[in-house]
Amino acid sequence: MAQDAIKIIIISDTETVKDIENDLSNAKTLINKEEVNEPTKATVFYIANNTLVFSVALNILEPKLDKLQGRIEFSDGKNYQLTKDGMVKLKEMLIEALNKQGEPKSPQGEPTKQQSGWSPEDLEALGKLAIELLGSNLADKYITYKKNDADSERTYFESVSKHNRKMIYVLTSFLAIVVAFMSALTAYKLVSGDALLFLVGTITGYLLLFIQRLVFPSKEPPTEEIPA
Repeated sequence: MAQDAIKIIIISDTETVKDIENDLSNAKTLINKEEVNEPTKATVFYIANNTLVFSVALNILEPKLDKLQGRIEFSDGKNYQLTKDGMVKLKEMLIEALNKQGEPKSPQGEPTKQQSGWSPEDLEALGKLAIELLGSNLADKYITYKKNDADSERTYFESVSKHNRKMIYVLTSFLAIVVAFMSALTAYKLVSGDALLFLVGTITGYLLLFIQRLVFPSKEPPTEEIPA
């Protein structure tokens, strides 16, 4: 193991440790991993002693602080506990390191404006990280989103079609009974033919409106107005 690697010692449940390992691996920051039993069972992750890599590791660990215990050890012997206070100190140290990189010095040790504060290794690591995070993770999330959206749309139309079929069966049966009853009353001269014609016209208009809604369905759920 490289002498200047940063050690992240984690004590937590198996699922949380696995999530951290996957996140570090996906971000291309994990060098190695080992299990230790001193003084308690823990998992040790090794990452490169690099500002960008360390920044990514902090972003991965911070949301999981309430689920884990442990510390981060540096090659110079310094170590910080993985607590909220420890995370504040680690961020301060990271900001200080970034500020130092932003103040390049000449070979004589004097500040200069012509040189860049980023080393070629940092730029290469940043490029790889950006491609990995933006090109892979966001693409996977977009594909998952579109797939879930298509599934929800298909489920919606299936439920609407099922409901419409039931409505058609019920309405057809009810309207057929009404028309047959009115036709019988008209045949016995109890109802005028104009009344039957008006009823049939009203039913026909309703059916045309209902067919229009079936042909051009809307995905917007119905809203109910609350009276003032």
